[in-house]
Amino acid sequence: MISQKLVVSHIVGSPSTGSRGIYTAISMTALRYSRMTIPSSLCLSRYLNQNVMTEESSSLPFPSPISFSRYRIWFLVLMVLLEFNFLFPAGSKENLSKKYINSFYVYLDYQVVWRDTVNKPLRSVSMLLSFQIKNNRSVLDLTLPMTYAEKKAPNGYKQMELLPFLEEGAVRAIPCLAIYGANASGKSNIVKAFASLIRIIKDRYNPKDISPNKLHPHNDITSFALEFLKNGRRFLYSLEVDGMEIVDERLVENSEIVFSIANRTTSFTALATEVYPSKKLDTIFSVECLDQQRLFRIPFLSVVGKNYAGLNDSMTVAYGFITNNLEVYPSNNFPFSFGLDRLANTNSDIDTQRAFDDIVTILRKLDIDITRMEYKRDELGKEVKAFPGSQYEVSISNKMVTATEINSYHEDVLGNEVQFNFREESLGTQRVACLLGIVLTALRKGNILVIDELGNSLHPYLFAEIVRMFKDKRYNISNAQLIFITHNTDIMDQDMMRVSEIGIVNRTLKRGTVFKRVSDFEGVRNVTNFRKQYLDGTFSGIPHSYI
Repeated sequence: MISQKLVVSHIVGSPSTGSRGIYTAISMTALRYSRMTIPSSLCLSRYLNQNVMTEESSSLPFPSPISFSRYRIWFLVLMVLLEFNFLFPAGSKENLSKKYINSFYVYLDYQVVWRDTVNKPLRSVSMLLSFQIKNNRSVLDLTLPMTYAEKKAPNGYKQMELLPFLEEGAVRAIPCLAIYGANASGKSNIVKAFASLIRIIKDRYNPKDISPNKLHPHNDITSFALEFLKNGRRFLYSLEVDGMEIVDERLVENSEIVFSIANRTTSFTALATEVYPSKKLDTIFSVECLDQQRLFRIPFLSVVGKNYAGLNDSMTVAYGFITNNLEVYPSNNFPFSFGLDRLANTNSDIDTQRAFDDIVTILRKLDIDITRMEYKRDELGKEVKAFPGSQYEVSISNKMVTATEINSYHEDVLGNEVQFNFREESLGTQRVACLLGIVLTALRKGNILVIDELGNSLHPYLFAEIVRMFKDKRYNISNAQLIFITHNTDIMDQDMMRVSEIGIVNRTLKRGTVFKRVSDFEGVRNVTNFRKQYLDGTFSGIPHSYI
């Protein structure tokens, strides 16, 4: 825990910190008093040069002196007023420090999530609007809507701590979608469908990846349709496959067809240029989309996205959304090093250390009883035994074998620090630490995170806090979205999830797996106790067992 003395010293300023205290106070005061929205306020941090300071076993980011020429004029005025105590009664900086410690903690929270965005251009906005699945596994025809389904915005929503919706222009989408349902209802098949589409786009179509519904054998066509918003532009990408090859592929932007391929009949008029006329695009399709057996198994979107990125901006944007902005995990059972590498996003030791520090900072905020953590990583030129119970996590990247050892520290009854291998921690602690890596990655990049059984091995409070990060304006300022499967009903009655954000899955022989949001049921409002109604069977989606 950070001592109050340490916090006060850096707000007030001291000979050792020079003017940093003033600049920190300016930053937090701007966040508290400027009537700007949270995203706009956070843009201020882009003008601060970060450095990390270690004191009392805490690693915290503090801003260095500001480049005033890049600030708005009112910010200069604010600094002067602050320096001469015109803003605060009694002219006491000691009072100032005590009064605004909470704001300072908020400032630190922002910096942990956004440390790697400082001095970088603001990222573009990506939002998933819907995903349609037809004839895959237990699903016959299912649409997963991600749009805001309430008729109007809640009163005072701009002042709410939790996001009721994400907004881009006239489009409103939900930040979270919790999917409930009985066992064997087909919930996991929704996540698997996301994974299948991404795998086809990143690689190629493999008939083994698709499983048409076996209880309705009359139809052998499986299709996926993804509607999304990227950079303010609305796209619809669809793909149909049979048991052998792709039979239909098309991309639509703002209701205009970018390209279409139906039973190998191509329409590339909107793509054609002087350098790449339609005839040349047909040749690209024939040569690069058909395999050695002359089967259409490599999507045209993939070929253009990988090999002809400058051909058409719409194609590049759509390919980038599917391959970069969608993060899908049919299983959340992965090692700590996986989430760490996702968050670091480079092989740099500095970036990895910063990512590690960020995960540990949030981990300690979740009241995990760990005094500190450390990791050691080695690229191996020798064999390392990695087996259940081993202290190492072994991974392979770019043909390089890497062993990661992660240690945690606790205090014993005498106050002495005791080292543990992280694998000795509880399964819940390991799971939440692993999740934080991919959660922070999605929040920073504004990605869509799709994950099965999110609450596995997590205490209900920790589970709720993970979900809350996507609803909290402090953390989710890049329109990140979370879609998750769960059986944990606690978040239904915590005034956190809205009627658009809870979905129920049921399965029947005639209709297969079907999906409805709570907002689709009549008479259900946000003041309703969703949990009680769900467990009472109002929305169905629960098992009716008799033992």
